[in-house]
Amino acid sequence: MKKIVLTLSLFVAGMGAAFSQASAIWSPKNINIDTSWGVRYMSAVDANIAWAIAYDASTAFNRATDTFVVTTNGGTSFMKGTFFADTNTYSPSNISAINATTAFISAYPKVAELAGHNTTGISSKVIRTINGGVNFTLISDSLTMFNGVDNFIDWVYFWDVNNGIAMGDPNGS
Repeated sequence: MKKIVLTLSLFVAGMGAAFSQASAIWSPKNINIDTSWGVRYMSAVDANIAWAIAYDASTAFNRATDTFVVTTNGGTSFMKGTFFADTNTYSPSNISAINATTAFISAYPKVAELAGHNTTGISSKVIRTINGGVNFTLISDSLTMFNGVDNFIDWVYFWDVNNGIAMGDPNGS
């Protein structure tokens, strides 16, 4: 009986130590977005650099927004910006960051989110920033990449500024 009590005591003490260590590692951060919003997609480069895309919890489907946040100092502060001028056409599907200045965002036609599939044939996009989110430019081929009815992009991942992969549903499956 003493062994069981001792074992349980050590287990409980060990769990307490584990939780106290976890709370020292994880701490809440103010990421400078609306209080009804949250983070939908995140890409951490290292302990100091992380990019994220926000979602609006006050909308149907908790839609991802055209708002991104980036920290380059381990979460001490965050810069907020937008990546689409036309927020009625596209929804982001993820973000892949390379460093503090370069990140890639994949986006699909918003109609696919509402209807469950792309009914218009509008092609998905991959956009990139190389200046910390000041500007984003289209880097995908809109004529062949996820173009046509029922085609849409799911995600993009880049290993460096020139090499990456995009995956999605090219044939409506």
